[in-house]
Amino acid sequence: MADFIPKRNPELHGWLTSLKQNLPEHAADFELTPARLAEVMALVEAHLEAITLVGHKKAEWKAAAAIKRLQSRTTLATLRKEIARWKTASGAGNGGLAALRLSATLPAVDADNLQPELIATVTGGHVRLRFKKRGAKDVNLYVRSGAKAEWRLLSRASRSPYVDQTPPAVPGQPELREYHAVGVVHDREIGRRSDIVSVTFAG
Repeated sequence: MADFIPKRNPELHGWLTSLKQNLPEHAADFELTPARLAEVMALVEAHLEAITLVGHKKAEWKAAAAIKRLQSRTTLATLRKEIARWKTASGAGNGGLAALRLSATLPAVDADNLQPELIATVTGGHVRLRFKKRGAKDVNLYVRSGAKAEWRLLSRASRSPYVDQTPPAVPGQPELREYHAVGVVHDREIGRRSDIVSVTFAG
């Protein structure tokens, strides 16, 4: 159902401004006492001030965010170059790198329970495989056509999505394809395979 009160702040501000300007003239039409009119006008004025304040804060936030982006491009780039020089210094191995947190650390991987996520969709004449590695460096993608077929390694992938452009075994004939993914760390498969996902693909 349509609402006469606008939702977005710009339109709401205009609506409230009109109410503020025109209500006193029509107060008697709506049987508003002077006291009640004053209460309504106070509510309207308070809301107008709130909308204006939000607008100012948004402008301030955008300005601050722009300054931070500029600062990131200059400060962080300069620091990277400077720290790269530090790492070549003769005393770099004396504990300073660790104390200043200047070395990247990879999160610990639960090798037994790591399980990638996999979603398969047919689009544009191919199968698109979107995956989440869940801590693995890469994933091995496996495919089979038909529930009784053998799984075969389709590819190793590090970035999602992976596009399977393999044509159907029989051109134009739809075939059931199943896929699953297995996490890979240091060239070794670890954890549990993903849930099996399936699509019907005709090319």
